[in-house]
Amino acid sequence: MKKIIFIVVICVLLALNLSSCSKESPTGNDHSIIVEEYDPTIDIDGNVYKTMKIGDQIWMVENLNVSHFRNGDSIPEAKTPAEWQLAGNEHKPAWCYYNNDPANAKKYGKLYNWYAINDPRGLGPAGWRVPNNKEWGEFIDYLGGSNEAGSKMKSTTGWGSNGNGDNSGGFTGLPGGGRLVNGDFVDMGRAGIWWGSSESSTSTAWGYNLNKSDGLVLRGSFDKATGLSVRSIYYSSDSNDTTSVRTLYEKLHQALDSALNTSSGKGISAAVILSDGQTWIGVSGISHGTSAITPDMRFSAGSIAKIFTATTILQLVEEDKLTLNDSLDKWLPAYPNIDSTITIRQLLNHTSGLYDFVDNDNYWNAIFSDPSKVWTPEEILLTFVRQPVFPKGTGWNYATTNYLLLRMIIKKITRTEISAVNQARFWTPLGLTNSFTSIRGALPALMAHGWYDLNGDGTYDDFSS
Repeated sequence: MKKIIFIVVICVLLALNLSSCSKESPTGNDHSIIVEEYDPTIDIDGNVYKTMKIGDQIWMVENLNVSHFRNGDSIPEAKTPAEWQLAGNEHKPAWCYYNNDPANAKKYGKLYNWYAINDPRGLGPAGWRVPNNKEWGEFIDYLGGSNEAGSKMKSTTGWGSNGNGDNSGGFTGLPGGGRLVNGDFVDMGRAGIWWGSSESSTSTAWGYNLNKSDGLVLRGSFDKATGLSVRSIYYSSDSNDTTSVRTLYEKLHQALDSALNTSSGKGISAAVILSDGQTWIGVSGISHGTSAITPDMRFSAGSIAKIFTATTILQLVEEDKLTLNDSLDKWLPAYPNIDSTITIRQLLNHTSGLYDFVDNDNYWNAIFSDPSKVWTPEEILLTFVRQPVFPKGTGWNYATTNYLLLRMIIKKITRTEISAVNQARFWTPLGLTNSFTSIRGALPALMAHGWYDLNGDGTYDDFSS
């Protein structure tokens, strides 16, 4: 029988059908458990949830069953194992019914991966959130600690012979099971597991587990691509409420995942140098297939390379090799559709009016029809540049054509290939040991794949494979 595997702080336990290490003697409660009915709450889909005030906290006592984020965006349903795995690999939100059977929703709600509960668009009714470790811990402690709380959290029915609880804690926990990273469904009727909002690592987060076989509640570390049930807790909007404050690293990871989820991209990598000198590095999504982005993967720089081209031009100005008012005809021969009186300054600030050759569909058709061909700058200018979009100096239009011409001027002045120029002026002096400019050389290992809509069907294709 397949089971979800997770790590428990005190001892390692396998799966959802847990076997305990050694049990401590019950601590007992020195207070009465106070459970009071509270006002129901409603989500964006119109689902109404019973709530209870349990001690000082207000909990939903039913599992979340919503299919839209708080802002109205749809949460993707992942039915097949392939769909579920892809969502996890790309760090994107997903939900499902246990066994993909909608009949399970009324009793058990939906199963969500952690990326759904952590999405900044918000999961569940306004004013409610997935509880963090502190809030789960306070709740469990209020019910007598992890050795006693399980029986008080379990519903009085639904767990089978000798598995039911007394529900004196009002939680009404049911054994809704879960979904493994590979898409398999496991443990309905034997275990109930609920997400917490706190991360245990970059790839795992904490969850809280009840089992049919005992009265414990155990905290475990689950892969974020796992499907678990969700409960929400009411929180105050008071500025003094610090329980909702995430750590800076959590906020950075959330921002990274959000940036990927709201784009059509496949993978993303970022680094932030903090004020104390530490560097935060985060990744999200995939490079290709099921291969996740890793921190040591290199990405194609794209138009970031323009920064180095512009800096080199300004350095050459400082070195009295040229001036910003120099016109093209001082350095390059004439080309069709290119005004030779355009200045270097106009190339730098995109006021030349030149047509951007990357807007020419014929350019991309040529690139992808023969990916091994290396097009020279001269060939690109002669083949793909059309008439200007406006006379020089009368408007602004971002055009890669401008910087292609600047690179040609740099080569003319330095008599050096741009790859060697970048190496000498930037990569070596600045210690950028993982940066390189490759024109004809072999690409290094650990390159993130590039994606493009090759056939115009609206779906991005891996053109690096």
